Amino acid sequence: MIGIIEKQPSKKLPDKAISPVIHLHGELKVTSSYDRLNPNCIMEYPLDVPIRMGDKAADGSQLRSYIVWFGESLGPEIEQAVIIIENADKQGTNCD
Repeated sequence: MIGIIEKQPSKKLPDKAISPVIHLHGELKVTSSYDRLNPNCIMEYPLDVPIRMGDKAADGSQLRSYIVWFGESLGPEIEQAVIIIENADKQGTNCD
């Protein structure tokens, strides 16, 4: 099984070239609502456009980066990551 588990938000990984890529702590190019795990509010967002107070997500709450902050749950991505690690032929600490 080929898979990459990314521990930090990064612009370096080619999501389309390697499958699957699990973003444990979120993605820089994605936004969500106050409820980070609401699938109806997760959407791509340009990096060059700032998120401002008052910008709303689809559920009406404040738009926010799709990033896991200290104290927040990692969400369902952690379960996918465990499966990939358990079935991996090789494990490493970076993509260099």
